[in-house]
Amino acid sequence: MGIDLVNVWSGTLLSLILALAGWGAMSLAVGRIVGSLISVVLFLRVPTVPFRLEWNREYVRPLLRFGLPLAGTSAIVFAVGYADQLTVGGMLGAVALGYYVLALNLSNWPVSLVSQPLRRVAPATFSVLQRDKQQLRDVMLKLMSLMAAVLTPAFLALAGASVPLVRLVYGEVWLPAAAALTWLVVAAMVKVFSELSYDLIVVIGRTGTVFWIQCVSLMVLIPALVLGGWMNGVGGVAMAQAAVSSLVVLPLYLWQLRHIGITMTDVLAKTWLPVVLGVLTGVTVWGLTLLMPGQTLLPLALGALITLAVIALLANRHRETLAQLRLISRTEHPEQRS
Repeated sequence: MGIDLVNVWSGTLLSLILALAGWGAMSLAVGRIVGSLISVVLFLRVPTVPFRLEWNREYVRPLLRFGLPLAGTSAIVFAVGYADQLTVGGMLGAVALGYYVLALNLSNWPVSLVSQPLRRVAPATFSVLQRDKQQLRDVMLKLMSLMAAVLTPAFLALAGASVPLVRLVYGEVWLPAAAALTWLVVAAMVKVFSELSYDLIVVIGRTGTVFWIQCVSLMVLIPALVLGGWMNGVGGVAMAQAAVSSLVVLPLYLWQLRHIGITMTDVLAKTWLPVVLGVLTGVTVWGLTLLMPGQTLLPLALGALITLAVIALLANRHRETLAQLRLISRTEHPEQRS
């Protein structure tokens, strides 16, 4: 924690000094680089376990075989992550890009709350189970079912409430962003499940698989974004993003889960009920916004109550899954049993 604080504050202070000196946007880049370099030096100087740097040929080949596809995947993921903004800015102009980015920020809120914490613990959990494919399969299916129960109603409710939500957060003048928000929320929901599958595929050592999946997604995404922007502006671009995520990327990841015995039928059997109830929740919330045009707080409040009730109903069915995940966590960290 101390090293991270030094990283953040040293980089921030340097960026501030350089900005006051007239460096402009470059001050932010220099501050981040210098802060990162300082943290690297500190991490190397204060090791928790003694180590020394050396070259060992025995590990080079397996490390490269595992790591190079991941490095390539990171570059493709970066391109996929910004292709939509580049398309909107290039085709539709700066104002449309402003609407789109506002919608993108809102759609990423639940992803930040759910996906990032999940990705901190899921790979460790999968690693504990990787030698027992049957248990790994069972835990993955239960985890996907639990996520669908909690996330699907919440995300689709946000999609249905896009107009009053944009009005509440940004104001009336930014309402055109709602056209993009509806579909970007759907893309964000699918992204959470794709990233969970990504982590599992990496843990079982199939890093080349995630590389070609991302390559395929990029090749399909670019023409879809251009077509969507040409047909329906920022809403069309967002719709293309949701379509590619739902119909191309996620199915490819789920198809690769067959290597641990998970089929598409298994996934549908575990998630169909949350998906159906989630869709009904989203449609209900959307209907409330139509019945109360121009209002903000009342449709959002009623929508939130309905969504929480559906989530509580679905989550109650997964108490055993939560208990099992806690048991696995304690198996990984025996000191937590006390």
